[in-house]
Amino acid sequence: MEAPAVQYLTTADGYNIAYSVTGSGRPFVLMPEPFNHLHMTAASPTHRSLLEPLAERFKLVQYDPRGVGLSSRGLRPSHTIRDNIIDLEAVVDRLHLERFVLYGPYFYGTTAADYAVRHPERVEALVLWNIDLGPERAANVFINDVRHQSWDLFLETFARTFLSYEDVASAIARMRASVDPADLGPHDDPQWDIRTMLPNLHVPALVVARRTPTMNLEAAAKDVASLVPDARLVLFDDVAGGRYTNDGSTPGLVHAIDDFLASLPAATPSEPAARPMADGLSSREAEVLRLLAMGKSNAQIADELVISPNTVNRHVSNIYAKTGAANRAEAASYATRNGIV
Repeated sequence: MEAPAVQYLTTADGYNIAYSVTGSGRPFVLMPEPFNHLHMTAASPTHRSLLEPLAERFKLVQYDPRGVGLSSRGLRPSHTIRDNIIDLEAVVDRLHLERFVLYGPYFYGTTAADYAVRHPERVEALVLWNIDLGPERAANVFINDVRHQSWDLFLETFARTFLSYEDVASAIARMRASVDPADLGPHDDPQWDIRTMLPNLHVPALVVARRTPTMNLEAAAKDVASLVPDARLVLFDDVAGGRYTNDGSTPGLVHAIDDFLASLPAATPSEPAARPMADGLSSREAEVLRLLAMGKSNAQIADELVISPNTVNRHVSNIYAKTGAANRAEAASYATRNGIV
């Protein structure tokens, strides 16, 4: 697999985000790992064992988040993991993805779950892998202590502890290239607990984790699955948690995703994401129009949908063009006539 062609976008708060698209068909957004690097993961035989079968099945979207890989470095002191949702929103908006499968590993699973709760009309299905429930995990506390003592020792300890399924030297080189010490987390937000949002998650969810006696990944996955209505739980015994292989075979995670998506009922005309919108409005434009008709300002709409004001402005312009409305009052009237509010 050659290194993907990398493109860039700028988020509403000024970060340059590197992203790539490979394959075709059903969109699949692969959220990053903590030490992501679009070029170096594509060059890794271990990572290719997952990326290649996904690109054969889907329109595979990847990106490096702020502070990581090929994206802008230098996170602001106020940065928390909650800000990662801005990067995800910017990528899917740039690619005009109206409906997609969303995959979130580790603490990015919290971002993925939050996005799915906010935008169930856009997330066809959610896949959460080895989801991290926060700093109370003993492994998190230990590894964070090592990081503060020695950066080199941290890199080797992390690679040998969590990335033992790949060549350790290659893993350390990727980690070193992907993030600066000053940008490394955990960047926790104590007010942002995935356990409070999961009961409100109403999209099909697959929860995957690795069984291991040294970390409570299985227990965390079971906790998460118990909170999500009708979630499916899959556990793997191998050290890579089903994600990677070294013998050319397709990873178990890919088979689990295949089975999970095949089990989903076909969309019906009554479902919001599948219902044709009047005058060609997209589901996101209809959502913006609904909030506009409720009297919300563009800034309030941006806050509620967790998108940039520029994105809202673009949606409002598209709404005016498609509906023939000349102002907000006419757009609100259109929304009422067409059952959008």
